[in-house]
Amino acid sequence: MANDSRDAPIAVFDCETTGGGRDDRIVEIAVVTLDPVTLETIDEYETLVNPERAVGLRRTHGITPSMLKAAPVFCEIAAPLARRLHGGVLAAHNLHDVRMLRREFERMDVAFHPGAGVCTYQATRKKLAAACDVFGIELEHQHRALADARATARLIGAVLGPPLVAAAAAVGSVPRARNPRTLRREDVRPPGPRTRAVRRPPAPRSRAKRRTGGA
Repeated sequence: MANDSRDAPIAVFDCETTGGGRDDRIVEIAVVTLDPVTLETIDEYETLVNPERAVGLRRTHGITPSMLKAAPVFCEIAAPLARRLHGGVLAAHNLHDVRMLRREFERMDVAFHPGAGVCTYQATRKKLAAACDVFGIELEHQHRALADARATARLIGAVLGPPLVAAAAAVGSVPRARNPRTLRREDVRPPGPRTRAVRRPPAPRSRAKRRTGGA
C-alpha cells in the first residue's frame, strides 16, 4: 500500500495514449524525478511503447505505427518504470491519467497504488500550455511525453502543497524483462521514400516428371 512520506521524491509523469477508453493503451511515457527539497531533476526516463493495437490519437501525439515497430511493449518497461514510481509522490498535469498506468499494470496482474499526488491542472485550472504561459515556463514540443513532463515539473514549484502520499508499485512482483529496452522518438529512423513490400514465402515447386524413352 501507499505510504505517507514527506521525504519521498516527486515522480512527474506524462503519457501519450491511443485514446481515453478502458481498452486504450500507452504509446509513450516519461517520468521526471525531482528532489523533494530542492525540486531539482535527479532522473529522467522516457520511451515509446508498442501498444499492440492501432496508435489512435495520431493527430494529437504525432506518433505513427512505423515509429512503434521497434518499441518495447509495456511488460518490457514495467520493472524500470515501477522502480521510478514506487515510493515517490506522483505528479502530472492531469493526475487522472494515472488510470492508464494502473490498467497497464493490471494487465500484468500487478498491484499499483498511485497514492495522493500533485495535479497541476487541478491547481491551475488551465491546460498545460496556458499554465506555462502564466508562470513563464517554456513548453517545447507539446504532446511529447518528456517535454510535457519537464514543463509540469517546473510548474510543481508554484503549486506544490503539503503532506502527500507516496505511490506503491509492487516492485517485487513486476516480472523483469531479460533485456529491458527503451526507444526515444529521436532514435526512430524516418521511413525511406519507398516502403519495402512484405516478402512472401516462395510457392512450393512441383517436381518435374521424369522423361522416359530413348535419346
